[in-house]
Formats: sequence, structure tokens, C-alpha cells
Amino acid sequence: ITQICASDFRDPAKYKVTTLDFVDVLTDEGSLADLESSIHFAQKVMSDEYNIAYDLEPEFITYDKKGKELFVSLQENNAIVAIKTSNLKIDRIMPLGLKDYGLE
Repeated sequence: ITQICASDFRDPAKYKVTTLDFVDVLTDEGSLADLESSIHFAQKVMSDEYNIAYDLEPEFITYDKKGKELFVSLQENNAIVAIKTSNLKIDRIMPLGLKDYGLE
């Protein structure tokens, strides 16, 4: 997720660019296992080098009414990322659950 702050759109040299990385957030093995079991993955590659952070796809963004948090939907993963606007750090990833559309 990349945020670009531009106080003067005519001068790109003054842009402040901040990129948030899921790899740094997903370091706790317990929360990683919980997240992997509750989020949908379109293509999960099983290998020793696989990291869930590379499979998360940010898509749409919105702010809360007070502007203290922003929320980013994760395309194809059925989850929402909450980011604190005060420090631009990922606060939490909220799985929205899975729906089995298969026949019983």
C-alpha cells in the first residue's frame, strides 16, 4: 500500500511517498497461522519460501468519519486492513470469513 502526499502537485520532488509492507506486519507465527486459515487465497503456493504477505492484494480504500483510520479492502482475500493515520502503520487485518458455495 503506497500513500503519496503532494502539497504541490506541480512539483513531484516535494511529494512524500510512504509504502506499507505486509511482510513486516506478519511476523508472529500464531497470528500468521490464524490469518492463513481465515483468509481466502486465490493461488496459494506451498513452499518453504511462501509468505502470506505476498498474496494480499490491496484494492479499495476509505477513511473513518474522524480520519483516524483508513481501511483497505484486500482483493480476492475477503479481508480488510486497518491503518492508523497518525503513524501510517498497519494496525490489524480483519478476515471477513469464508462462504462455501458448494453443494452439500
